[in-house]
Amino acid sequence: SMGKESDSFRKEVDVLRKMVHENIVQLYGCLQVKEKLWILMDLCEMGSALDVLKRQPNRSFGENVILSILFSV
Repeated sequence: SMGKESDSFRKEVDVLRKMVHENIVQLYGCLQVKEKLWILMDLCEMGSALDVLKRQPNRSFGENVILSILFSV
């Protein structure tokens, strides 16, 4: 067993398997290679909303960024 981290990933995979919608990142599957658990899903080239936020100089979203994220969701 890989412990709590593995349990957390498996729970996320179970939730993602149930989510099928054009506005939700698609899960294709998961696999375990040695000590690593891999989740195979669509590529989000800009990363998560948190990744985008970290790239903002003042660590806040302007109206245009908020609109872009909400439009995508």
